[in-house]
Order: sequence, then C-alpha cells, then structure tokens
Amino acid sequence: MRPSIACLLLLLPASAFSRLGDTRDQAEARYGLEKSETSPKSSTLLPGALELKFEFHGWIIRCALLRATDEKDYVVREEYRKSGTRRWRKRAA
Repeated sequence: MRPSIACLLLLLPASAFSRLGDTRDQAEARYGLEKSETSPKSSTLLPGALELKFEFHGWIIRCALLRATDEKDYVVREEYRKSGTRRWRKRAA
C-alpha cells in the first residue's frame, strides 16, 4: 500500500468524530444558526440535555449539549439524517 493512502486511512476515523466535544459556538460556526431548540424536558437524545437542530448541506443534525464545569455547553451526542429520509444515525461520546 502506498504511504499516502495509508496516511489517508489513518486520518479518516479522526475526522469522523471531530464534531463531538464541540462547544455550542463551534457547532453554530460549523452548521450555521440552529433551526430549533428544545428544552431539557422534551429532549430525546439525552435526558436533561439541551437539544439543537441544524440543517446543513442537505442533512438534518440534532445535537445534545451538556453544560460543563467551565460553564460552556458541549456536544455529547449527535444524530444526523439526510433530508427527506426518516432514519436517524446516532453518534455518542
């Protein structure tokens, strides 16, 4: 296997999980302003978490955020689906 292909294969898993651990500001910078925000009572991704929903390049992304000791909200769980489909794909920290 060529070295450049091997390096690419090593970097792919790291980029796939780069969105978990983002702050709310980083998520908004990545996806744009959220389309909706739900209260902790109605969150289905993670009980007690703030849930945001974004639309980005034909994808709908739902993020569950928890407040850390530094008083910032961090993404700890995500679900995403292609617009027009009903199946969600989950990603958790």
